[in-house]
Amino acid sequence: MLTNVAEKQEVYPESLQKEAPVVVVGTGPVGIHTAQELLRHRPSRPVTIFGAEPWTPYNRVKLSSLLAGDISTIDIHNELDVPDNSQVIQHHNCAIVSVDREFKTIKDSTGQIHAYDKLVFAVGSRAHIPNIPGIDLPGTFTFRDLNDAQKLMARRVRSRRTVVIGGGLLGLEAAKAMQKNNTEVVIIEHNPRLMQNQLDENAAELLREHLLARGMRIILHDAIKQIHGDVSVKEVELRSGKTISCDTIIIATGIRPNVDIAREAGLPVAKGIKVNQYLQTADPNIYAVGECADFNGNVYGIVAPGLEQAAIAADHISGGSPIYKGSILATRLKVIDKQVFSMGIIDEGFDPLVHTQYLYENPSSGVYRKIVMHRSHVIGALSIGPWSDINRLQEIITNKRRLYPWNLYRFRKTGVLWQEEQAEDVLLWPSKAIVCNCKGITRGQLSLAYEQGQQTLEQLTKCTGASTVCGSCKPLVANLVGASAEPASVQGKRLLSTTAILSALAVMSFYFMPAIPDATSVQQFHIDFLWNDSFWKQVTGYSILGLSSIGLLLSLRKRWRKIALGDFAWWRVAHVLLGVSILAILFLHTGLRLGSNANFALIMVFLLLAFSGAFAAGVSAMEPKLKPRTAKQLRSLTQWAHLLLFWPLPLLLGFHIVSFYYF
Repeated sequence: MLTNVAEKQEVYPESLQKEAPVVVVGTGPVGIHTAQELLRHRPSRPVTIFGAEPWTPYNRVKLSSLLAGDISTIDIHNELDVPDNSQVIQHHNCAIVSVDREFKTIKDSTGQIHAYDKLVFAVGSRAHIPNIPGIDLPGTFTFRDLNDAQKLMARRVRSRRTVVIGGGLLGLEAAKAMQKNNTEVVIIEHNPRLMQNQLDENAAELLREHLLARGMRIILHDAIKQIHGDVSVKEVELRSGKTISCDTIIIATGIRPNVDIAREAGLPVAKGIKVNQYLQTADPNIYAVGECADFNGNVYGIVAPGLEQAAIAADHISGGSPIYKGSILATRLKVIDKQVFSMGIIDEGFDPLVHTQYLYENPSSGVYRKIVMHRSHVIGALSIGPWSDINRLQEIITNKRRLYPWNLYRFRKTGVLWQEEQAEDVLLWPSKAIVCNCKGITRGQLSLAYEQGQQTLEQLTKCTGASTVCGSCKPLVANLVGASAEPASVQGKRLLSTTAILSALAVMSFYFMPAIPDATSVQQFHIDFLWNDSFWKQVTGYSILGLSSIGLLLSLRKRWRKIALGDFAWWRVAHVLLGVSILAILFLHTGLRLGSNANFALIMVFLLLAFSGAFAAGVSAMEPKLKPRTAKQLRSLTQWAHLLLFWPLPLLLGFHIVSFYYF
């Protein structure tokens, strides 16, 4: 359970601090994250934290789940992880009432004065209370903190009908939680649709239909004119003239940043406490982060941007020079059993002249997905219903990465952007997805071995053989068992990359350089006998065939456990060297002549096979520098190209030999 604390809780005696501390005002998730980041940069830094609530720190984001009864109070703990020998002081149930910027001190609610080196406001926000007659009647609640949640938990048991004012994110979460005990819930939203700022018209309608099917009553484009009741709430009167009887009202009409203490200290405020790109206020020794901060006219009312701001402010205080450029808001919630996701530009801000939108709908399953593009970049996405691409989409929108035409084609056809096996979490891959390309080991085989007791990285690799050849898939296998591992170092990397470059240059020489002319006089030194004399042509031709057959042993070394002689890395280097040797003999066999008809097809297949092999060698040499997923994709692409190009070779080669002897 969360602890109801006295006025002060000191983890480190304030009198022993050797320097003025960084003071963080606010013990919500953003305030705690600020302190944690400060200690990460410098564990010995003096840090003092003040919280006005009578509770040890908790995660406000989980309050709706607590209200719904899905979790207990122990699940919302969010206490600071204090390193050994740190200088951390925590004051709970102790608000800050004033700031003296000249002397760099603050006064707490007990009248004590505390010095600071840097001061960080993480004071959050409070619920916006609309000016409605009767709004202060008993039975009216807000939903912002743990005290509100506890009151609503007690109220939920005996409420017969609850009216929620506001159809935004917080309002829907409160409505979901209050319906737990079969309480009738009515949502009143003055906008024409639910979640006006996050959803478009189609998505909002799907969400409305889903809530209606789950027993909620929804009134849109209307507002409360007055709340009636004698000693407590009895009914609400709408502007449309309708009345709705109720015993409980939850106000979820937005937030108001807590700016009073900053304003009284003489700091500029607008929507919130104004800050620059370093999260500094007009006073360079005072910072503001989270819901109280106003950056370029934007106040972010969700926790994720606040955590980002906290990290940047802590870094700047610690001597770094990060720059905050603003945040892209992302909304993820589950209303009863319907997942809702929204991020970036969706409806407001959409310009059909410069933006393009792509839709996918599956009415039978209640799935609706939308992507908004600016040229090749995703700038917004939303969905109603589950979507496996959400995590990756968030990363792409945040980091302004590109989407490619094949991703959009797949989205229009199937509603997904990437194949399932491209997911970051190997556990989410289909059972037939190959994890180890060298051995052909699938995720299903690895999972089966794991379930049979092979639950460490060493046990799993020994049992299945995955990652025992080139070792590049080791991070993926490690992900399956919840471990971490770096890709194996590439032995012979320099030789591998050198031979890869030589192979690629040789292939391009064959294609772009002119054929070597035959000698015009017997007195000239010439080598055209190699490709004109039938004896030497057979010598070079069978040499190519023999060396190619030896090169196939690499595939046997990868797939057949009985062939385990030597380290695979050197087999791979030998394979590439064979490729370079074959290209050199091919030069002697043809004199750079590409031939015609079937002979031309044979040469081209051979050159493409060599080029794909050179590219594969280059990927192998660079593998430790690539992300595991990127490395796997490139490795898979080159492997399949190499294999597909090999299969026409025996047929063309056989035809070439038969035609040589026949003619």
